[in-house]
This record gives sequence, structure tokens and C-alpha cells, in this order.
Amino acid sequence: MDLNMPEMGGIAATRAIKEENPDRVVLALTVSEAEEDIVEMVAAGASGYVLKDVDPVSLARSIQEAHAGQFQLDDALTRRVIMRLASTLKRSHRPLGEPLTERETQILRMVVQGTSNKAIATRLGLGEGTIKSHLRNIYRKLQVRTRAEAAAHAVQLDI
Repeated sequence: MDLNMPEMGGIAATRAIKEENPDRVVLALTVSEAEEDIVEMVAAGASGYVLKDVDPVSLARSIQEAHAGQFQLDDALTRRVIMRLASTLKRSHRPLGEPLTERETQILRMVVQGTSNKAIATRLGLGEGTIKSHLRNIYRKLQVRTRAEAAAHAVQLDI
């Protein structure tokens, strides 16, 4: 999915695709390195964000890994986005409410690595619904609303 398309932008198109079929895998392939675009595309439901200058072998691997449930984002872009979110959280620092359980911490570490709910469930031998339940608890405890905010909070707390 490209971000800049005629008639409907890639973010809106991704949102529409995911609303119609939540299991559909959408991978952004674009020139934009803007953190805002990355965050919006992920919020729309993209399974990854790959820059167009990627070599063909890496692109094929990214497509295969996204299809297998692993989130795809170049390491340099990941660091920039997480650091930006962590910086935003520092400005509005909220103390941690209840402490995270060992399992919640384990899941949050996998979220920071970009692992999908499905892949987390497989690795831990749990159901995807159980992972979603843990994530709801993590969001509540960290006082965040999104996966990206939780990951940024985890980086800030050095989890």
C-alpha cells in the first residue's frame, strides 16, 4: 500500500480494508519517513511499513514475515518512532498505576519488538483472545490507549 494514491490515500484505504476484513495483511510500501505517517498507518491497521528503496530480497522477506504475523518496520524507523513517543510520554509522564505481572511484562517486551498478537499467542502457547485481554490490562495499568503508546512507555520505563 502506498501512502500517496489518487482518490483515496493509503491510510484511508488501509483503514477501509481492515474494517472490511480485519485479518487482511496490509504492508505500507512508501517513500515517506515521517513519524506521523508511520504512526497513522500503524493505527489504521498496517502490518508494517517498508521504504521503497528496500532491496527486492528484503521486500520479499518483509511480505512473508508480515503474512506470518510479524510486524515489519526498519530498525532505524522503529527507533525514531519509539523515541518520539517516549519523548511525548516524558512530557506528560504518568506514574505507573498497578505493577505489570511477569506475563504482562513478557508480552509488552514482544510488543516493543513489533510482534503481532497472533505471533505472541503462538510463542507463548496461549489463545489470541488471552493476549488481547493481557494487552487491555497493560493499557489500563500504563494509562495508554494504543499499542504504540504502550511500546513507547515500555522503552521509557526500560521494560
